[in-house]
Amino acid sequence: MSFKINDYTKSREMFERAEKVIPSGVYGHLGPAEGCFIPVSAFPLFGDRAQGSYFWDVDGNKFIDYMCAYGPNVLGYNDPDVDAAALEQAKKCNCTTSPSYKAVEFAELLVDTVNCADWAFFAKNGNDGKLIIAEGYMDVIALHQAGFTNAVACLGTALTKEQANLLSRYADTIILSYDADEAGQKATARALGIFGTTGMEIKVLHLEGGKDPDEIIKNYGVQRFQAIIDGAANDTEYRLLKARQGIDLATDDGKVKYLSAAAEILAEIGSPVEVDVYASRLAHELGVDKLAIQSQVKYKREGLKKRRAVKREQEQTRLLINGQNTKNPERAQHLRAAKAEETLIASLMRNPDFYNKLKDGLSADYFVTALNRRIFSVVLSRLEEGGNTEPYFLSSEFTPDEMDEVERIFRSAAQLSNTVDECADCIKILKEEKNKPETVKASELSDEDFAKLFRSDKRE
Repeated sequence: MSFKINDYTKSREMFERAEKVIPSGVYGHLGPAEGCFIPVSAFPLFGDRAQGSYFWDVDGNKFIDYMCAYGPNVLGYNDPDVDAAALEQAKKCNCTTSPSYKAVEFAELLVDTVNCADWAFFAKNGNDGKLIIAEGYMDVIALHQAGFTNAVACLGTALTKEQANLLSRYADTIILSYDADEAGQKATARALGIFGTTGMEIKVLHLEGGKDPDEIIKNYGVQRFQAIIDGAANDTEYRLLKARQGIDLATDDGKVKYLSAAAEILAEIGSPVEVDVYASRLAHELGVDKLAIQSQVKYKREGLKKRRAVKREQEQTRLLINGQNTKNPERAQHLRAAKAEETLIASLMRNPDFYNKLKDGLSADYFVTALNRRIFSVVLSRLEEGGNTEPYFLSSEFTPDEMDEVERIFRSAAQLSNTVDECADCIKILKEEKNKPETVKASELSDEDFAKLFRSDKRE
């Protein structure tokens, strides 16, 4: 049996032309050799036509397209029903500045077809659930030119909580690519804390060979930067690397100092499995018993819990007794009502679909504290209009100090049940509190009643 040997003369000629005007010669940040491990000389670089499950390159070679045009072409090329519908739509319009009514019809079909879908969100392309965060627009331009189209810039090192929450809507993983200078590293440490409250996976790039992504790509090329991304450290690994800097691990004193700092970092990790992995790695690297490391982590964790508990109690006592919450000064006098208000606001911000189930019982008139009443009114107005209720989209309605309170309320949803029943309970509490003739001052409460104000609302 003989086999035909494909000829790729025209594709190679086209590739030479493409390299002069397109980064890497083909769209995307991975060429055939890097992404598919196929020699460029034997790769069907440029397609000419397609039908059904087959496509032909410019040299006339025929291939089965197992990749379905990178995913969307599940019905094959030139499907008569699909093409007929596309041609019919093309007579009306292809792409317009305003939203198309077809998007509404398609969204209704998706929501009706997919049982777990309450909403449909459309975007022009995907990002594999990952976003690269750079400092400035020049870095982002360089990244996009190199094919990293999931790059965005915070335009400086002053990342905000609103930006982080907005980004969490579009990605599961954040890749921090700040400059390698001192300012960039300080910004990285700050960003880890901000993104740490969003529940996203965080990775940090170690920019070797240049001060920023633009410089590395110019000096070493796309593949080098891709390798840096592939080897990016997660937030724990990054903190461990930073803690190791400047310590001589060849000495016993250096090992003790580093392990103490490492145990402090691991004490903040909630997953026992993750702690075990890092403890095993440290034990192997430094020649220390893993059980000793785990014991140190446990000791550090107990200290961390105590410090947090003391700080929380001091803050709560300060707010309750002295009324120092300048953003919402009424909160200290109406703590039960304020907690119900904030739970209801946070639940609706995080779960907009709750609105239709609760709207008949929702009213700003039930709210006791003025700031929470105003926040709720803005959220309610956004829900009625079908708008976005995340903090970033509400910032025009509040001062920076008030936005801190909006952000705090929004983040508190992570500790809530996020159920309609919980919201209904809050409405009931607000009605009760609204009808109370007067408020008992905190200084007049018994020790037991004072403690009840801080107890969890977990149901028996």
